[in-house]
Amino acid sequence: MKNLVTSLMLDGPNKRCFSLLTILERMQNIETQELADLVGTSKRTINSDINDIRHFFGPVIDLYGTNKGMRLVINDYTAFYHTKRKYLEHDPLMTILQAIFYGSKLFLNEWAERLSFSGSTVSRMINSTQAILAEYDLAISKSPVCIQGDELSIRKFYFDFFNETSFLEINAFVNACQPKLVDIILEEVEFISIKKVQCIVNLVLHRIDTICLPLNKKGIATIKEQPVIYKLFDTLRMSSCFTQISTETLYSEVYFMYFMLYAHWDNRRQTGITLTGNSETAEDFGEALKIVISQELPELDTRQLDHWIQDFLARQYAKVCINKVFLKNTIGTNSFAKSIHPSLHKKVHQYLVSETIPIHFDNAYKEDICASLLLYLFVNRVIHSPLKVVVILSSDSAIDESAHIVFENFFKERVKIYYEEELTYAQYTEISCDVIVTNIIPFHYPTDQFPHYVYLSKYASMQEIIRLAATILSNNFHKEKFEEKIL
Repeated sequence: MKNLVTSLMLDGPNKRCFSLLTILERMQNIETQELADLVGTSKRTINSDINDIRHFFGPVIDLYGTNKGMRLVINDYTAFYHTKRKYLEHDPLMTILQAIFYGSKLFLNEWAERLSFSGSTVSRMINSTQAILAEYDLAISKSPVCIQGDELSIRKFYFDFFNETSFLEINAFVNACQPKLVDIILEEVEFISIKKVQCIVNLVLHRIDTICLPLNKKGIATIKEQPVIYKLFDTLRMSSCFTQISTETLYSEVYFMYFMLYAHWDNRRQTGITLTGNSETAEDFGEALKIVISQELPELDTRQLDHWIQDFLARQYAKVCINKVFLKNTIGTNSFAKSIHPSLHKKVHQYLVSETIPIHFDNAYKEDICASLLLYLFVNRVIHSPLKVVVILSSDSAIDESAHIVFENFFKERVKIYYEEELTYAQYTEISCDVIVTNIIPFHYPTDQFPHYVYLSKYASMQEIIRLAATILSNNFHKEKFEEKIL
């Protein structure tokens, strides 16, 4: 399953090796031919790439063949994370795209000189981004090399670009107001991910310009009296970096920040703002969605379902108040959402395509709206997996806060997370579950009572955790019956 970053990486050894490692981290034993099929190359090329990986990582990993296939053992997780990250750092297109975000306006010949490539090679690199950028209503020019299009569409592209993998992140803005903005936001309300809050704040700080953002005026009128708006504005206004920026422009940046945060609010709480009041057809639309969902899930409480739908629509309207392109999800997110409950996904999508819906949502992103609805229901524990899962992590590991929420919500209350140092042998022997998820390799525990286990990368990102959860749900994850105890 390609995500945005791997789709943008240039075809070649770096991209193949990065993809191979991602697969090997998730699957403990896998045949070389299966690896070749997944990566889309020959078995001979895979064997060559594996030798290159061994050489590149040295003692950081052990990568060897068993009678069941290839196995990856990570000996130093910190070194592994930083070494794997070099595949992206060495990718010239990643270098160009990140430089553009930070304001670079080099011409084609200047990039060719900097990267030590011919002008025609750099031109082909840049052309390879056109199809992906077109999905965001964007294009890329060569004189100078920069992304062209609406500023809000550019922000959406980079928000996805930096959020989809743990190996890329927006550099913290070098200014005292950045941590203060984050603190103000976190004091107001709990969010799903602190990392996402930091990404939104840094996205705003790096992109502030003299142009006032064209946000939805009705939406702004709904949120402008929120106390946090004034706190965020005052913090920006007092920053020495933005003294030349007009009050109107700074307020537009604060509204953008708030709409972004609103759309990613902790879904387990009410946000307190009914953005759907801006639409005359929102009530009828919500009622129709409730009927579609109730037909597939008749056991749901209709009053509670009505709250969930109205709250979900409010979050989608928050995205529309910025720009319709913010309804767009990544390919991985949509695939995961569809796997949660395929029949419900099909019925909701059919309704969105065939019926009259509010003009705000009658656009090219109906598949994404459908996926977002299922994800919302999943986070609120409306739909979940019946599997009982136990997660056992190495003592020096820290599971990402977002990943923790994925496990807790996706498997409802049927998941238990242990840290190795807190787990006694007596507790371990009492564990009863369908699947063990662990990043401890080798796994020094008796395993006869567990039919299946799945290997979790120590530095798994939110997207990687979501993909793992999706494969467990669909029962397509790599299953391995322990045939002997590993002592």
